[in-house]
Amino acid sequence: MIKYLCAGILLYFIVFQQTACSKRNFPQNYDLSFLEGKWIRVGSSKVEYDSMVLEIEGGTARILEMPYGAGDDFQVGDLKWQNITAIGNEYFDFLMNDLSGLGTEEEAWIRVLEDASSTGGQSRIFVIHRVYEEDAGSDQWWVKLE
Repeated sequence: MIKYLCAGILLYFIVFQQTACSKRNFPQNYDLSFLEGKWIRVGSSKVEYDSMVLEIEGGTARILEMPYGAGDDFQVGDLKWQNITAIGNEYFDFLMNDLSGLGTEEEAWIRVLEDASSTGGQSRIFVIHRVYEEDAGSDQWWVKLE
């Protein structure tokens, strides 16, 4: 039973990652106003930080809430993302610096997966570190709360 559960979870992440990193056939032109507001981390390669809540304002993101039992790498009020810039190429929509759990800033990309204003669903984004994409926590899925 556990073997099938693990295989199912692995398949889900492989399919989701392929979708998140594949080339698109249409241009995206998002500006920072799309990102402004509160976002919750709903999945990542470092699950202890899933349920973290950020608020993005003016090209930076601060941590508003941390999940119960999370490590002490991040604290409420920490600056998590900064220098968020719209790039709008065929793969990603934004470039930024992400504060890693090691206390270093890593360049990362943001891809809009769903825009609630055009789909009526929830706005969703995918974040991946540019250089250390295999490290724990370097790929993250976020959903907009408001």
